[in-house]
Amino acid sequence: EERTAGRAYCVTPETRILRADLRWVAAGDLQQGDTIVGFDEEPITTPTAHRPVRHFQLASISHAERKTLPVFEVELEDGTTVRATGEHRWLAMQSNLRRVPQWIRTDTLAEELKMGRRRWFIGRYLPVWEEDRSYEAGILAGAFDADGSIERGGSNRAPLLRFTQKDNPLLDRITDLLIQKKLPFRRNPHNSKADIFSLAVTSWQETLRFLGSMRPARLFAKWQESFSIDDREFQCVAKLMVVRVSPIGEREVAALTSSSGTYLTEGLPSHNTGHICHISEFAHWPAERTGVLIGGVQPSVPGPPAG
Repeated sequence: EERTAGRAYCVTPETRILRADLRWVAAGDLQQGDTIVGFDEEPITTPTAHRPVRHFQLASISHAERKTLPVFEVELEDGTTVRATGEHRWLAMQSNLRRVPQWIRTDTLAEELKMGRRRWFIGRYLPVWEEDRSYEAGILAGAFDADGSIERGGSNRAPLLRFTQKDNPLLDRITDLLIQKKLPFRRNPHNSKADIFSLAVTSWQETLRFLGSMRPARLFAKWQESFSIDDREFQCVAKLMVVRVSPIGEREVAALTSSSGTYLTEGLPSHNTGHICHISEFAHWPAERTGVLIGGVQPSVPGPPAG
């Protein structure tokens, strides 16, 4: 059997990861070269930030393969469950450290919960959606494409969707459909015209959910042309307590490597799954680069050497 080294930061193949086209795709379906939504591995300081912060960023899949490895199931307080290997890392917060995010392994989470040492929380940074092909979704997509806009608004210049219409049955119909689809919005008079109103989606995260699930052709094209997720600060929309981490035996997993080192799994922040390198890839490395390879310790430079 061919020997391998490295860390297996893996999730099971059905776990959904957000692709750059705003579709949540099963990890097992991602291929090398696909563009996904990631985020900064560590906070960085920028000229406009008062403190180090993370931002979303687009990333590319540089490696994808399937493995069979021991897996844990992680359950959150809202019922969300994700399955990952013990070495898979999450950006989580302790309850007794002012909830400052830090990277923690799945098996360490399991040990923390078993010993009852402290509570841990994992943030959800984006809602998760499916493409909505219903008749009602078609009405919403058509109405927003005809009488809607996407523009920067608010103090953080976030991209927001807006539908503008006279006070008529169509306005009432779109209002009812937004409520039915549980898309939060505000209804406001449009400028100085008393008989015209706008329905504005209340956050850029929900704007992405609308674009990704309803997929209005004109507004989606404008999003791709004029906006980028890279300028959005990485802020969670909900903090969810980890209630259970249980070993469930060996499972098939999707081992992925991304250029950002990160991705969103079911809306939760994860470190990307590290490339499990074959021993042959290190055969010609100098000793100072391989580090302590024997025994399964990862070398200081992950993956095959450049050049």
